[in-house]
Amino acid sequence: MAKIGAIHYNWPGYDLEGFARRASEIGYEHCELQIGDIWDGESKDGEKSAEATRELLAQYGMQASAVAAGNDFLQADPVEFEAQIERYRYVCQIIPVTGTDIVRSD
Repeated sequence: MAKIGAIHYNWPGYDLEGFARRASEIGYEHCELQIGDIWDGESKDGEKSAEATRELLAQYGMQASAVAAGNDFLQADPVEFEAQIERYRYVCQIIPVTGTDIVRSD
């Protein structure tokens, strides 16, 4: 069965919890998140924050259906390009902890 969800970044003015609360109130059970909803981009405890995100969504009867990785692979500098690849690898490790294995890369 198809999963219809809301996308957090299309709800300006809502932090993640406010978004989950309101989206669940109007019937959503799934949502797409951005990696910034889960991970600060620097810490090495992404799995822990991904688990906390999964638990927060579950409090409102919601699940992540996909997460936008937020990488920028258009890098002229090879070192910066490699840094984006490493970042993407890490993001792909922590996203499944949220309960989805769908990573949006654009």
